[in-house]
Amino acid sequence: MIVIVALILFFFLFFLVRRHVGPAALAVIAGVAVFQLFGSDFISFISSIAPNIDIGIVSNIIYLTLILLFPLILYFRSDHGGFRGIMRIVEAAIFAILITALISDVLASFFSFDSIARDLAHMTNAYAQGYILLAGVIFAYIDILMYHKPKSRKD
Repeated sequence: MIVIVALILFFFLFFLVRRHVGPAALAVIAGVAVFQLFGSDFISFISSIAPNIDIGIVSNIIYLTLILLFPLILYFRSDHGGFRGIMRIVEAAIFAILITALISDVLASFFSFDSIARDLAHMTNAYAQGYILLAGVIFAYIDILMYHKPKSRKD
């Protein structure tokens, strides 16, 4: 249930806050790549500094920082604008699905009592995560290529 709630919250956040989504979506993909390439190095470095810290929690914090925190900072610092109309709904939905699918495992681990979250996280990771990443990359590039900076008004 928490995954569905997160999906709805992210959708409304991205739909109501009219920002340029493309760079933030690419930052999510870059966060996935950085975590896959260097995540174990970060985790082992932190566990060598503080050996009493739970490695699972450290891993989740690093993952959420790369996948959620940095892209959201980039999203809120980006220009106003983006698509309009039905494409705005599609843009918000794709970005919300992308982030929710990538953090669903972490959400399911934090809320271990939520069996729906575990099932959705398992289904997403087993069947659809690659396709969701591909759709996010394609839409991010379309968003970046189609983006036009709003013209300033002369008063």
